[in-house]
Amino acid sequence: RLEYINCGHIHPLLVHQSGAEWLDESNMIVGLIAEASYSSVQARLQPDDRILLATDGLVEAENSAGDAIGESGFAEIARTLDLNAILDHVVRFSAPNEAQDDCTLVQASYTGAAQPAF
Repeated sequence: RLEYINCGHIHPLLVHQSGAEWLDESNMIVGLIAEASYSSVQARLQPDDRILLATDGLVEAENSAGDAIGESGFAEIARTLDLNAILDHVVRFSAPNEAQDDCTLVQASYTGAAQPAF
């Protein structure tokens, strides 16, 4: 079981054997309003599931025609590529343009035993 809090960033992407899905729970940006409250949410992981955390520079990377990879394009390549291949794809997609923002990608993989649904 994964418990997470997202505070204004791109939603985490859960990649599993049957596809990819955005974990779309979110909260307000931290520090914007002093009285803001935040809540966590849980997701069930199965063996070989991966969680990808990306910065907006990655999904907003544009090719020479001005087309961005976008969230759907990122989810599509994440289904079949590993971490390094995803980053290589972004570099090739956006060449010869320079990155307009940072392109950071973090992966957490679950290798444990399957758990019953909750």
